Amino acid sequence: HVGGNQWYKNRIGVVRIFTQLAATPSFSQHRLVLVGKPWSQELVDVVQRSRMAERIICLTKAGNEDLCALYSLADFLLFPSLAEGFGWPITEAQVCGCPVVTSRRAPMTEVGGDAAVYIDPEAPDAAVSIIVSAMAKRQMLIACGFTNAMRFSSETMATTYSAAIESLAVDHGQTRQMKNRIPPQS
Repeated sequence: HVGGNQWYKNRIGVVRIFTQLAATPSFSQHRLVLVGKPWSQELVDVVQRSRMAERIICLTKAGNEDLCALYSLADFLLFPSLAEGFGWPITEAQVCGCPVVTSRRAPMTEVGGDAAVYIDPEAPDAAVSIIVSAMAKRQMLIACGFTNAMRFSSETMATTYSAAIESLAVDHGQTRQMKNRIPPQS
């Protein structure tokens, strides 16, 4: 997981999902790495109560190279966010060949496209069964993730922004022309 301690990042939900996931045979040896800000006291308490403290790692001060390495080595990114402005970790993970498990909510569904696994971030039990099932199609998720991430390349974004700006300029010009044609009201 990558994120801070903001409520919408749902780090407590991440720990709850991982705790249940770790109880399944497929994930009995996995570790959870929480990348971002140091843990809040509430998160520390949840981790201690989970009895998974030895398998949950807090990693602060991860640079871009570290983050890329983590994504590349991870079995998946667990990103059950409750809300986002965009959801950059989804695209970052996909670019690095890391399958993504995220919330079935906008904008995560828009960013992840057809290349992510979607869960209800507030239903850990259901999330676990979805994640376990999805790992059978891990290679397909990786391939789809690379394709999906290309939608957010700098070239694609520059072209899209340029077209949007051009469209606004044309619309503004048409509006100005229309105003000049309307006779003044008396």
